[in-house]
Amino acid sequence: MTPATPEPVFTVADEGHIEILLPLVQGFYGIFDYPFDASEMQAVLLPLLRDATLGCVLLIQIGPTPVGYLILTFGYSLESRGRDAILDEFFVQEAYQGQGIGTVAIAHLLNHLAPQLGIKMIYLVVERSNLRACKFYSRLGFVAQDRILMAAQAADLL
Repeated sequence: MTPATPEPVFTVADEGHIEILLPLVQGFYGIFDYPFDASEMQAVLLPLLRDATLGCVLLIQIGPTPVGYLILTFGYSLESRGRDAILDEFFVQEAYQGQGIGTVAIAHLLNHLAPQLGIKMIYLVVERSNLRACKFYSRLGFVAQDRILMAAQAADLL
């Protein structure tokens, strides 16, 4: 944190935070030109905000100002020896980047939230071209795996 930046405050979001989260998610999606439809995103976010068994959304604020968020979704793996999580999305607004907020948010996740939620392993996916993020995550102890991430829409299989 730079001396002028106040400590971030972390709040586990609930459905009452949806109007705060949607513009932040739109900002994240805009960086990568991912399609964003507010109604669709609200319909996808609300179950996560209502059902703690699916995961959690951590709202990041500086004072009263929302500056970012991170989303964890839960799974369970024998290799992980129990509950694991995917750091599905992590975003800090550009005006607040480079001030240590991301580092403090990941430390909060690893030191407080993960143990509280019984998370044994945290995975994340980062764009190969996002060298700044790759360096950031590596510096924090995340290690690239020698595996291939594969995906398919369930409706498209078989």
